Amino acid sequence: MAAELPLWFGRERGTDLSALIELEDDEPEGHGGLLDDVTAGLLGLVVPLAIIALVIAAGKLPIEAMAVLARAGAAWLAAGVSAAWLVSFADEAPPWAQAMAAVLVTLGKVIGWALIVASVVLLVVVVAMLIFGLASDRR
Repeated sequence: MAAELPLWFGRERGTDLSALIELEDDEPEGHGGLLDDVTAGLLGLVVPLAIIALVIAAGKLPIEAMAVLARAGAAWLAAGVSAAWLVSFADEAPPWAQAMAAVLVTLGKVIGWALIVASVVLLVVVVAMLIFGLASDRR
């Protein structure tokens, strides 16, 4: 009489949980790129604040105008952060938050691409100056 082996013989023991766990990402690969929405939103929030801070720090305006600018900067920061928070974590964000987040992302993309283009133009100008400077006839 041959020994009967149990049904689990030769198999891994334990419970197979692979059917319960979703292994694939919900987001497709390759999204984002050079300037994704999060980076653009941060640029759209921070760059106007930096401009306001630079204008206030220059000290060329009357104190009343600087106080108004400081309040405008605080309002921009409060509205931007609260809109980003609501859009990110609320189930249904209010329309004003969705509109503010869209404004921040659009403004950030415009600023980001302007910075990229300005950097490339500056690099081309510097390289051209070097080439023409080295090629010039010095006596």
